[in-house]
Amino acid sequence: MVTVCVCVTGIHTVQMMCGCELRGDGSVGGFYQYGYDGNDFIAFDKDRKVWTAPTAAAVVTKNKWDKDTAYNEQRKDYLEQICIEWVQKYVKYGQESLRPGNLTGHQCL
Repeated sequence: MVTVCVCVTGIHTVQMMCGCELRGDGSVGGFYQYGYDGNDFIAFDKDRKVWTAPTAAAVVTKNKWDKDTAYNEQRKDYLEQICIEWVQKYVKYGQESLRPGNLTGHQCL
């Protein structure tokens, strides 16, 4: 488990974004990124299973998270397997709902 602890005063924003991609050639991509107050803070390099810190402020977090190799392996597995399974499932659902005869006649304007 990754814990983010920011000890500062005032109102701040921490954002996390993750996603995966199944390409036409069967290869996969994926990302985990964190932002702080609208700026990039730290990102996961799934191929090397380490975190990248674009600023000096993120180096302490990077060093701590890089030590948790089991968690980083889980992040890689999630991006390359579980997330891809979900993408495939929703693509299938989309194909089924777009087949002729499955359209309901509702229209969005």
